[in-house]
Amino acid sequence: MPVKQTHDPETNAPHITEIVIAGGGLTGLMMAITLAHTPYDVTLIDRSSGIDRSSGIDHSSGSNPASGHSAEPAASIPRDRRTTTIHAAGAKMLDCLGIWDYLSEKAAPIWHMHVAEGTTTASARKHSQAKSDFNLHWSHDDAPMGFVVENSHLFAALKQRLASTNVRYIQDETISSLSVSGQKAHMTCASGRTISCDLLVACDGANSPLRKLAGLKSRTAPHRQSAIVAVLKSEMPHGNSAFQRFLLGGPIALMPMPDNLLSLVWTLPKDEADAHMAMDDAQFGIACNAAFGHDLGRLTVDGDRLLWPLAPALSLFPTSDNMVLAGDAFHAIHPLAGQGYNLALGDAAVLADCLTQAHQRGLTASHPSVLRDYAAGRNVEVLAMSAVTTTLNNLFFNMPRSVRRLSGIGMSLVNASPLKQALSQIAAGGKLNKASLMQGKLPH
Repeated sequence: MPVKQTHDPETNAPHITEIVIAGGGLTGLMMAITLAHTPYDVTLIDRSSGIDRSSGIDHSSGSNPASGHSAEPAASIPRDRRTTTIHAAGAKMLDCLGIWDYLSEKAAPIWHMHVAEGTTTASARKHSQAKSDFNLHWSHDDAPMGFVVENSHLFAALKQRLASTNVRYIQDETISSLSVSGQKAHMTCASGRTISCDLLVACDGANSPLRKLAGLKSRTAPHRQSAIVAVLKSEMPHGNSAFQRFLLGGPIALMPMPDNLLSLVWTLPKDEADAHMAMDDAQFGIACNAAFGHDLGRLTVDGDRLLWPLAPALSLFPTSDNMVLAGDAFHAIHPLAGQGYNLALGDAAVLADCLTQAHQRGLTASHPSVLRDYAAGRNVEVLAMSAVTTTLNNLFFNMPRSVRRLSGIGMSLVNASPLKQALSQIAAGGKLNKASLMQGKLPH
């Protein structure tokens, strides 16, 4: 195995390591903690200057443009209360990695899931007299099907756990050039620092500069829709239920949070989204009630709103010499299923298995078998989730009224069929990804 070398971070002497992870956001931090459980030495490069992102300001290179406010003074930035949905298998993984201990009291469990199609039939009636039209639903009695956690809490938990690992953490640094020679990746940073490694893991967001430097292609959908992200408070208890209504123009989703709050992700055609962002809180609250319905009583806005331009993207070939893509750099899917971060967790779990097995065979972290097995191990889940979210969104986006009526009937049929159980198992995770961590076990 290569000899591990370190250097004084204040000098420009080359830093040689086995694995470099680029990106200090939620995916990069989680990837670093995960790969710290492999036998290889790991370095994490973060472009942020170390400002506490638990305040809601995210300086990482991420896929959500709503968080790209680092050039503005903090006082002018809306508080970022975006949330992440973590499925049951992902929670097992975070528990196995020692991260869940920091999150368990701040995460809202999802015990029920309700899905509806079309404009609410109850909008003109009092909610106490209206029959719910959420005709597709799941309930778990033995364990939650997932959890919802604020990104700020997840970020803080990851930082706390990272501090107890042996990962070398380099902040306020950006990779500006990349080359491959001598079976290693060689990077030059904006500061002039040079770094060489066996394997570079790009976790630098949907607009990944490293993906472009490596010449890897990504198929990106046109920006036709935007998502409005906000926190709502409901008049009636949400009962730890998640709700999703498919509407003409895009779905509206409400995910449970602690204190009877709800995380809103409302997908709209981009011009309509801009118009809704221009509304005051009272007007926007009325719009939310009209779109969602009255199953939870009156919905009111609790805090700032953020706008998220949507342009789903996928790299069909997530590896090149000495490099793999992970997270949104690999797959930036539509948020309607809440599976984006779960796919990133799956990337890390599969890569950890590939690396552990390679080390057992005496191979370097960038051996061709690692790259091949990683791509093969992610192929089914990533393609399936990308296809499902894209198809569902396109199916309801500008769908003819007659077809929308048939889709509502289809939901009722699914609710009474074995397919419902299969979908529930896939949503809970660990069905399409059999990696060790997804089963609650460390890689071995």
